[in-house]
Amino acid sequence: MTIEIKAVVKTSSGMLALWDAEAFAGVVDYDTWEAELCLDEDIQNRVRAGDLVPINIESDGAFEVLVRYGNDPVLTEREVEHLVVSSQPYLLVSSGDVRLSGIEGVGWADDAVDLAVGAGEHDVVLHIIDWHAEPGSTTEDGNPTPHALPDFVVLVSPASGDGPYRDELLTFPPPGLS
Repeated sequence: MTIEIKAVVKTSSGMLALWDAEAFAGVVDYDTWEAELCLDEDIQNRVRAGDLVPINIESDGAFEVLVRYGNDPVLTEREVEHLVVSSQPYLLVSSGDVRLSGIEGVGWADDAVDLAVGAGEHDVVLHIIDWHAEPGSTTEDGNPTPHALPDFVVLVSPASGDGPYRDELLTFPPPGLS
């Protein structure tokens, strides 16, 4: 069985994140967030531990994210047709309470999206989709139509154990460096 959750998520810090709520239980306000995640090295340590997976394209905004969780989730034909780039797998260690938010909301965002991801270790592969390229995906004023593809598709599956896992903050390497 595959579960899909789609949401529009905002960031004013250039990065979205999937994160395990239990790992950030001590983050309850800005001061505690700053102590845990203010510096890139702090975030990277959390990525290496599997507590957090960055969706980092170094851009502020509101992005539609589709998270697809299951034993063997795959991209649809439409998604493959408009695929820009895919990440290498990240590790996510879940207590069973995984959320999605802007990086600035990790641990304490009221608007974090709850994700149906079971407890345990998971492989997470992120994909950028060029939804604008699909005919009929935008309205006359440039907004997405209800059937438009998302900005990102995130595939989450039980860990294969194959590793190694990507641990970089920049989710997708710049062109020519992959």
